[in-house]
Amino acid sequence: MAGIKLHQIQAQRETAMVLCGALLLMLLAWLHLLAGAGTGMSVYAMTTFEFPPPVMPDAPNGWSVEYGLVMLAMWWVMMVAMMMPGFMPSLARHHSAWRS
Repeated sequence: MAGIKLHQIQAQRETAMVLCGALLLMLLAWLHLLAGAGTGMSVYAMTTFEFPPPVMPDAPNGWSVEYGLVMLAMWWVMMVAMMMPGFMPSLARHHSAWRS
């Protein structure tokens, strides 16, 4: 550790904490999506290649307000899960530039 100053060690720890927090957020978002994202559907049912998708027998004809909010929340979580891997290098670069 000769030549490394205390503020450099602290900056490295802070950068590691920021990246770990972002990684945790991304993993939680993926776990939520793989669990069905509150829709009551399995991952297999959400990933069909049939167009139009098969109609589930117990599905209502239209979307209720609650189901629309679930879909909006699922979309936001999906965006976090899919965009965080590309954003993390920029986050690390910005954090290290801000600290120096």
